Amino acid sequence: MSQYSSIQLTEIFIQIRSTNITLENYEEYALQIKSVISKPSQNLYIKRVTSYHVIPSGAYYVSNDIIVEEGAELVVEPGVFLYFAQGKGIVSYGKLSLNGTPENLILITGDKWANISILTESSNNSKIVNTIIEGGQGRSAVPYNDDTFMSSNNSLLGGNLYIEDSHLIMKNCFILNGYAEFGGGSFIYESSVDIDNITVFNNMGKPGAGGIELSRLRYNRILNKPSIIKNSKIIKNSSFFYGGIRVDHGNLIMNNLLIKYNSSNFHGGIYIERGSRVDFSVTRLINSVIEENTGGTCGGLYCSDYEPYSEDIITNLIRNNFSNTGDSPNLQHSIIN
Repeated sequence: MSQYSSIQLTEIFIQIRSTNITLENYEEYALQIKSVISKPSQNLYIKRVTSYHVIPSGAYYVSNDIIVEEGAELVVEPGVFLYFAQGKGIVSYGKLSLNGTPENLILITGDKWANISILTESSNNSKIVNTIIEGGQGRSAVPYNDDTFMSSNNSLLGGNLYIEDSHLIMKNCFILNGYAEFGGGSFIYESSVDIDNITVFNNMGKPGAGGIELSRLRYNRILNKPSIIKNSKIIKNSSFFYGGIRVDHGNLIMNNLLIKYNSSNFHGGIYIERGSRVDFSVTRLINSVIEENTGGTCGGLYCSDYEPYSEDIITNLIRNNFSNTGDSPNLQHSIIN
């Protein structure tokens, strides 16, 4: 990625954060990002990070998985462009820090590459800031050492990003063009997150969520509060069951989200399932806009197993969504008696 390309990406990123851009704008910006991506000529030979390692600014082709071991830390500096070979990516059992800046972004992509996987409590407080993650294809198993792979249920999880048993800080990021069976943009499982100002665009899940799949999110013990996703946009993601977001239990506050243009055969915008088990979890959706999503059952918001008209779902604008059945296209819910 040339200096010109880096400047161009920064300009695109500034436009993406605008509040009034159209679907056509998003599609144009995604094409512009693709246009500046090409395979770098410089190779990066890092297979295992065993202590503290820094990747300096530059464009690199990576032919293998980069594995960060427990107790180690990998720091990716502003301006780094990593282009991974097919099926490869980053697997972090230690701390991962992607430290982009608004003026000097980080770009992670590749040729049918896997994803970024952040796993175990040793990776707590990993950070992804001012980063574009593009075109990941998920993982069905993650490498543990040279001869061992840890299974992830034999399904492709987390097209661009997979988080399990960790705490992640993520801010000012663009996640696009990912594919996985569950969580085309990202899959976050039994973890806590602090996410602010991300755009999740044009990812696909089959059959799970196209944009973000969130399962059993934890209370954030580090900050003594629930997990949070705020000031973020979930745009034009698709799936068979859940187009934009699926929340499966957990302690999570979603605040000031724009959920728009997502589609699926069942639930287009956002699907929230609290469940009948007594786990004292709290899932809240507040101050958000859910509009112009399409689903076979419900286009906008579907609340499974609980009554949505409560303090947990308030001050949201839910409008102009479409249901193929014609019944309650904006809001539906089901109650377990």
